[in-house]
Amino acid sequence: MKNTQNGFCKKARPVIAFVLFAAAAAFGQQPRWVTTKEDIRFPDESYMIGVGAAPVSGNKSEAMRKSGDEAFSDIAKQLRANISDVSASRTIEVSSGNGASDISSEVKADLRVSTDLTLGGLKVVDSYYDRDNHIMYSLAILDRSLVGSEMKDKLNAYHEDYERFYSGISGGSQGVVDDIASISGAYRAASEYNSLLSIYNYIVAPLASGGSGWSLPGSIATAYLDGKAQSLLGGISLRKVSGEEQEVKLNEVLKPLVVKAVYTDSGGAVHPLQGLQVRFTFINGNGKISPTATTGDDGEAECQVYALSPYASTFYTIAARLDLSRIGVTGEKKSDGWERLLESHPIAATFSLVKTKLTLDDKLRQLTASLVGSLSGTSQKVCVSRIDYQGKIPGELSEYLRQHIESALRQNTDLQLVAPPVLIQTRGVSDAAGPLAEGVSPELTAASRVGIGLVFTGSYWQRSDGTELDLNAVDSRSGAIVASSDVTIPGNILPGASLVPANYQPAKDDPIISNRNSGDSIKVNLWVNHPDGVYHDGDTMSIYLSANKDVYAELVYVDASGQSLIIFPNTYEWNNRLRAGKVYAIPNPETDGILKVEPPFGREIIKVYASETPFPIPNGRKVNGLVLLNSVEDFQSETRGIGLVSKGYQESSIVISTFQSQK
Repeated sequence: MKNTQNGFCKKARPVIAFVLFAAAAAFGQQPRWVTTKEDIRFPDESYMIGVGAAPVSGNKSEAMRKSGDEAFSDIAKQLRANISDVSASRTIEVSSGNGASDISSEVKADLRVSTDLTLGGLKVVDSYYDRDNHIMYSLAILDRSLVGSEMKDKLNAYHEDYERFYSGISGGSQGVVDDIASISGAYRAASEYNSLLSIYNYIVAPLASGGSGWSLPGSIATAYLDGKAQSLLGGISLRKVSGEEQEVKLNEVLKPLVVKAVYTDSGGAVHPLQGLQVRFTFINGNGKISPTATTGDDGEAECQVYALSPYASTFYTIAARLDLSRIGVTGEKKSDGWERLLESHPIAATFSLVKTKLTLDDKLRQLTASLVGSLSGTSQKVCVSRIDYQGKIPGELSEYLRQHIESALRQNTDLQLVAPPVLIQTRGVSDAAGPLAEGVSPELTAASRVGIGLVFTGSYWQRSDGTELDLNAVDSRSGAIVASSDVTIPGNILPGASLVPANYQPAKDDPIISNRNSGDSIKVNLWVNHPDGVYHDGDTMSIYLSANKDVYAELVYVDASGQSLIIFPNTYEWNNRLRAGKVYAIPNPETDGILKVEPPFGREIIKVYASETPFPIPNGRKVNGLVLLNSVEDFQSETRGIGLVSKGYQESSIVISTFQSQK
């Protein structure tokens, strides 16, 4: 009974005392410590004091917890403010997970002062409730002697670790990896010691002034350690063994990149280093590689190259770097000094994988990367339209280039690639599309109306060293070229597609293709339902006309065989007067049927002649409701003879190419 009573008394006494503190504070005067942070029970030479406050909104236990946390934080702030070592001040952290569950419970906290030392010397020893202002105050203390003793023991352990690691540095060629671990450990121990020492000195300063045996050795200087580390790192190198001299292929497994870590001693002898980690990263290009490897008995490590992704340049650069930062390091223990030294002495090798055999796709990636790199917005909606020979005639190569340019844009950029739209009408005469933008082509107007910001157009030219391909990015709203790029493609990497249709005869065709105008009052637009100008056997062709004012128009079609037909006006639509702002579909699907592509194939020219005055009767004969001209050259000469003397005359032409169906 006596032991039980004594045990009860021992357990109950601090709780009773705590309740008496709270009761006295609640009904008595405000304690002095609330405003002065001073209390005769806890003199400064033995304790650090912190005061915290929290509003009470009904739950006093919660207010007690919050004011206790604030009191602990106050002590931590005092420590940070009075410690000159920045890294040490950042280490200080309060953890108060065992807060009060009711107003009579003791509130404690832990104080973290290094990466592996957390002290338990913080606790709340008094509280005061200001009823008038509904504020709870807490008084927390840190026992300098209790905390100082724990820190002193840890500091002695750090100092012993430093001495042990430093003495373990052999400097010989046979223990290089062990020396690295010893140097890393010595740096870490010195860093931990110096950081904790600054906190310790501040906390125990009042105790040390009493000569109580609190003094410790000063900060550890690392100058000699720096010398040993630099000498060791200077002898370590990473050498390329194999993998650089190989044919580079995309999206295929390549031969591994092999490096060797070695140490060269003072006598010039080379020793392989085993058990070191090597990191591999892309500097230029990208793909899938093994990011790390460990050196074997022979000092070698391999980087597996699983695949190289398409890339704008012709070479890929992969860096191999020895990672010595984690040798001998466990958990979160690191040393800023060791890390900085490694950064200033990188041990690395660089592999350059060069594509010696370039493909057409490589060249087009270069072209599109250069073009897109000069754009201000790289995530907008775009389309690829015409790619023409000399900027006027699509050939077999045009379609091939367009498809591969689209592929390059899709795979290597963030642009939203869509199919080029067209102002297609469902009736022969329509104003459903609305007026065309002034000075902007129908193709650009169509693109703008569906939210396409840029239209890519291009042209290619035969040069002595290959084929030059120019690519432009055209703003769909203004018609302005906002970016351009070019590339020369060697002939040996081009497909067998012809540059231009075989029936194209520049001396005969170019005068028909070229346009002449008189005055600037008439603006006539001519376009087709395939924006790239390429058709295959069986495709349905639609031709569209519009003008900004009422004009007379003659639409001539020069087919692949050389026949020239006036297809508007015709038997079904004899009135050749265009009304301003209207869009005319030819043939008119409501009355004329459809126009299907069939042999012969090749270059075909569509040209409109527009004038404010009527045209003369053409010389020709009727064939299936159309006029077959005797000579397109004579017709053009006669038409120009009348049109060019007036103030309102314009010509507009499109060259298309027809091909046999693709199998």
